[in-house]
Amino acid sequence: MKKVIFEAEENEHRLTFDAAKLAKSFEENMNVYFNYTLSYQKRMNSKQKSGLGHIKILRTALTDFFMSSGVELSKIALAKLGKWQKSRKRDDMTAKMKDIDPVKFSNARSSLPYGIRKDCSYVGQRRRSISLGDVCMAVEYDRTSV
Repeated sequence: MKKVIFEAEENEHRLTFDAAKLAKSFEENMNVYFNYTLSYQKRMNSKQKSGLGHIKILRTALTDFFMSSGVELSKIALAKLGKWQKSRKRDDMTAKMKDIDPVKFSNARSSLPYGIRKDCSYVGQRRRSISLGDVCMAVEYDRTSV
């Protein structure tokens, strides 16, 4: 952490990230972002929450920070960041699908009645080119118009 953070005099001695060093740290297997997101996701899973929303917001904020600082991530850093995000999604799905004490799904699928959800999944399996949201809206419309 001390490698990528410093105390900025022009910012009332607040701790600030060094954008270039932070970008370079993404080339390593473990860095501030990877450590934080992993521990955050584990903590949220213990509270029966996903944590992916916060991680995505953080990643967007980091992208904005790098762009405003004029720092580009290397190809290695971008590849590792992409793989890391995929691993967070994989761990999230593992936590949601475990047999004992799974993390609850927090998307629209969980708020649909079972019959509609079943119809959506059936139609979604038959027509892969249509998104699940479009299918659910179509199924719901068909049920209300009958």
